[in-house]
Amino acid sequence: LRDLFYELDRSEELVDILRRLSIIVTERQALISIYHELADHLMHRRNDLVEARLYLEKVITLDPDSIQALISMGDSYALDGQPLRALKVFGSAARTTSAQDDDATAAKLHLRIADLWSGPLGEPKSALVSIRRALDHQPDNDRCLQRGIELALALKTPDGALGFVEQLTALRESQIDNAAQGPEQNQALAAARTAHLLAADVAESRGRDDTAADALVTGSTLERCRAVRAKLPL
Repeated sequence: LRDLFYELDRSEELVDILRRLSIIVTERQALISIYHELADHLMHRRNDLVEARLYLEKVITLDPDSIQALISMGDSYALDGQPLRALKVFGSAARTTSAQDDDATAAKLHLRIADLWSGPLGEPKSALVSIRRALDHQPDNDRCLQRGIELALALKTPDGALGFVEQLTALRESQIDNAAQGPEQNQALAAARTAHLLAADVAESRGRDDTAADALVTGSTLERCRAVRAKLPL
């Protein structure tokens, strides 16, 4: 019956079925799964964030280290216009994933925290601290490197962007080599051009107009430069 209501997109009936199941089911893992399903449906299909959090709290009571529940809880607070509460929950999730040596998830969580600091909370300095924490877990995280550059420029501290620029341009140049011919390589080229343009912005902000000009030339002629280099003997 639950699957039928999913197929028919009958939200009210589905939530009612899941609520009944949550009363009947006693096996711990099955109950956690039902609570997750209820919370997800309430958040994303009905926008009932308050009730969704009630079920997420039940998950966390049964499984205090549930990263999925903590992330969903943080998402619900962010969607509900409560960034400070979202910050607290994401911070707790980040500490848990760090203790579990889950570097990829920890980096994503610190990036979410950075977005909250730089967005609704209006604290770019704190956002940059969070970006650095994310990169401690995942030094080659493309999005974190670009956000680091953007935040350093916004704070008018371009010297702080130098390390990010070097890593990002090297990373994106390597991605061109690894990309398949066609749309994938075109996308990689476009990303690399963006990195060089950011490098130009950083250089210009530091008063290094010559370096900025070189970066602009490299970015605008990247595809041709690489094609010419490919013809040169090793």
